[in-house]
Amino acid sequence: MVFKRQFTCQMQIALAEIQLMEFLEKNMVLRVGNDSDNRLRGTVEADTLRGRDGNDTLEGLEGLDLLLGGKNDDQLFGGGGADILSGDGDFTATDNLEKGNDILIGGNSTDTLIAWGDDILVGAGPNQYNAQLITDLQNDPFDTLIVPDGEIDTFIATNKDEIGYTLTVVDYEVGIDLLDLSAFGVSSASDFVEVQDKGNFFELKTPKINNAEIVLRINVDPTLITYI
Repeated sequence: MVFKRQFTCQMQIALAEIQLMEFLEKNMVLRVGNDSDNRLRGTVEADTLRGRDGNDTLEGLEGLDLLLGGKNDDQLFGGGGADILSGDGDFTATDNLEKGNDILIGGNSTDTLIAWGDDILVGAGPNQYNAQLITDLQNDPFDTLIVPDGEIDTFIATNKDEIGYTLTVVDYEVGIDLLDLSAFGVSSASDFVEVQDKGNFFELKTPKINNAEIVLRINVDPTLITYI
């Protein structure tokens, strides 16, 4: 059963890589940062924004965008359009050089948010940079008002460097959003090894897979989540 699950996970990662590469090839605008703290903004077209080093702020604005934070602690705003956001600097399953503690905000559309590190994920939220929202999320993510957008957002936790992390999903919408923890052996609520009700959020611990586990903090009961 464990082998089957790990094989399925590997297949899902490979498929995601193919889909992301196809997505990247279709993007018309490429903007790349440097070792400084960059602020990169997209257009109304499909954009690819790469922050690289530094604590970067990326705004996709309109269009189907791919946002890649890179090293250090980045803030990503997908904006309008179905976007893919990753605080990491690449979209492969083997890249392990650009981990950071990032904040990913999808905006008002169907988005895919990919976590690797002590990240905070928001599927909805504003379509442009909002400094007060960032501060509120850093102070108390589960006391931060996020207006649901009713769009299907997918939250994905990656497992690449045999080091665990704490993942925070702030605004999971029951019956709409999807959660992918297959890289950590979770396909249902019963797979968590520890579940704690903290009042306004749940804290869950996954099994250890490839020497790594994550602590998931999420705003809903794990039995109400749709796992993929």
